[in-house]
Amino acid sequence: PALAEAHPKIEVSVLAEQRVRGPEEEGCDITIRMGAARKDERAEPLMDDALTPVASPRLLEHKRSTKGGRAACNALLRNLPLLHDRDPNAGWDRWSAVYGPKDLDLSHGPRFASSDLLLRAAEQGQGIALARLQLAQESLLSGALVRLSENAVSLKDAYHLIGLSDRRGRSAGSAVWDWLLKEAGPAGFGPSQTA
Repeated sequence: PALAEAHPKIEVSVLAEQRVRGPEEEGCDITIRMGAARKDERAEPLMDDALTPVASPRLLEHKRSTKGGRAACNALLRNLPLLHDRDPNAGWDRWSAVYGPKDLDLSHGPRFASSDLLLRAAEQGQGIALARLQLAQESLLSGALVRLSENAVSLKDAYHLIGLSDRRGRSAGSAVWDWLLKEAGPAGFGPSQTA
């Protein structure tokens, strides 16, 4: 809504794609990528993010309190299904390496090709998701998901804005580019709100 208000004449078409492709390959003006930019791309870091375990309050109703710190969180991770994001930057191995448990079994649990699907499965009580806080904020604010730990694994420059390499993008694309960078700053939805 904020983009529509700032630029009411711009119509945005959103395409969610799992393959890593640039704007030229997609036939668009701008790509927002989860992960690093390629060396041959015109790119700018958009915002940071962080990973933390989340689950539906329903799933946790009969389990131990999540207020017990790392030990309580690790007990939940060992005893409840883990939901996996196929995004290599958001795998449970990253969490386990920093916060444990080191012997966490990562071989089981459903895998999702979309972070949105991962969050929806967690909201439905299917298991614990390792969520990107930027994407989970709405679900956390509404109470559909709760954090199992105040800890988070930092993802520096987790999202990149990728533009057409020869800067031949249309003026609408340039306006959206500028708007996104402004919004992703400290006053917007950027790094200052991740952890």
